Amino acid sequence: EAEAAAAKAEQERLAAEAKSKAEAEAEAKRLAQERAEAEAAAAKAEQERLAAEAKSKAEAEAAAKRLAQERAEAEAAAAKAEQERLAAEAKSKA
Repeated sequence: EAEAAAAKAEQERLAAEAKSKAEAEAEAKRLAQERAEAEAAAAKAEQERLAAEAKSKAEAEAAAKRLAQERAEAEAAAAKAEQERLAAEAKSKA
């Protein structure tokens, strides 16, 4: 009877040990999953930040190009107006 009680106690101890090991493994798995999700979210956020940075850089370059084009057109118009003024001045002198 004592041996049976000891065997039962040992069986219960082993069962409790197996249960706590399984719980620890499940907890470790859950934490690893959470870490993987956090890393994926961080990677996605970094990707979005880089995409936004690239977009704003492209927009800034497009704006600079547009302004340069407008400046070139304004300078061409000013040069044409000056040329016409000089031609009119020469014509009136003639």
